[in-house]
Amino acid sequence: RDELPGRMVRYDWPAAHQQFGPEAIFASCNGRVRIGLNLIDYHPYLRALVAGLLDRRLPLSRRFELGPTPPTSATFNGLPGVPVPVPRVDADGQPRGGVRFPEVSHPLGRLQPVSIPPVSTKSISDVCGNSGGFDPFGAATVRSRYGSAASYRTLYARSLRRLRQQGLLLASDRRAMLRTATVAYRAATG
Repeated sequence: RDELPGRMVRYDWPAAHQQFGPEAIFASCNGRVRIGLNLIDYHPYLRALVAGLLDRRLPLSRRFELGPTPPTSATFNGLPGVPVPVPRVDADGQPRGGVRFPEVSHPLGRLQPVSIPPVSTKSISDVCGNSGGFDPFGAATVRSRYGSAASYRTLYARSLRRLRQQGLLLASDRRAMLRTATVAYRAATG
């Protein structure tokens, strides 16, 4: 729905549910072929929202810009006769709108496929679609976009500052997230 009822708020974020490790995921998903997994961690943002609930001060809703329903495929479970809009994406394949995690504003790869096949709702144990893939950019692409690890860390820190100002991140999560971003940059550049 375009409008939310009452005082309800909604936060769309680009993190897959990813509740299982690769061994469990690829035991039955993606034809048992391993691919990179979307490892964006939504827990820092969830902690901020829980703190906001406790303080009775939640930030404004942040919703994805939605586009048309794609055809049913191995990575999208359409609902016959029901429109299911999906997020529009930017040039990097990142969702537009929603909560802009630093990994979305300053990506080191593409979030693809968005859902790992087969995507199904036939059973509670059909969990493949709860996980997403990650296709890393090459080292040269990452270096040309961001320069050094220090430059990447500065961009990442600015994104964290914005999220903190919006009430979508706790100050206590900042240091660990910056360390993780530095490690991720170094891994992406070899």
